Amino acid sequence: MTQPARTPTMSAVFMRRFMAVLVASLSLATTAPLWRASAAEPSSSTRAATLVDLHGPRDLRERFNGDLGKSRVVLLVSPT
Repeated sequence: MTQPARTPTMSAVFMRRFMAVLVASLSLATTAPLWRASAAEPSSSTRAATLVDLHGPRDLRERFNGDLGKSRVVLLVSPT
């Protein structure tokens, strides 16, 4: 014999909603300063990133090693 499904009590529902609101609020509060910083005017020393076509592993290695100390993004695009 199977037991009927229990319905959550009001306190359990309240606690879940409270925790969801708390997590959302904390997430927003901790990331808001980052939004303001990224929306700030870029400095004059900042230059725009460019997309470069590489013709082999040697080109990738040279470009990667040449940008020592900078953030790098390597995109691999495949037709499959």
